[in-house]
Amino acid sequence: MASSPEIVSPEHPNRFTAGLKSGIGLHRRPRIPYSKTEEDNLEKGVAKLGKFWKQILCCYEFHPSRTAVDLMEKYKRMKLTDQRSPSNSSSRSNQRRNLPLSMAEERRLRRGVRRHGYNWTTILNSYHFVHGRTAKELRDKWRGLPEQM
Repeated sequence: MASSPEIVSPEHPNRFTAGLKSGIGLHRRPRIPYSKTEEDNLEKGVAKLGKFWKQILCCYEFHPSRTAVDLMEKYKRMKLTDQRSPSNSSSRSNQRRNLPLSMAEERRLRRGVRRHGYNWTTILNSYHFVHGRTAKELRDKWRGLPEQM
């Protein structure tokens, strides 16, 4: 009689911890919020040294548990929140409002589509449009025009 192979249950039924031995690596460092002085030191360091995170870490005072990677990630988050803040009105003033296409620009757009097809960048470069007009604006206007071609 042939004996059947013995079926053994897996040691680690949870597939997420299968590679870990007895929970090693499951703990994290405690999260320590950045103080205002640490944030100021980070901004000063980047202004003076650039994005050399290890040098900034050595030259300025930070919590002992901070690493160069921590500084890099914090700086990215700080810049991201600066861009999103509504108080940053200078970025809004730099944005150009979408000006409607003039009748002459609409004619140029129709001619461009007849000649170049739907290659909006080629149309934009081949004909005279208002300075700052984008290929995306031409495409959007074309989709909204009645009786195309």
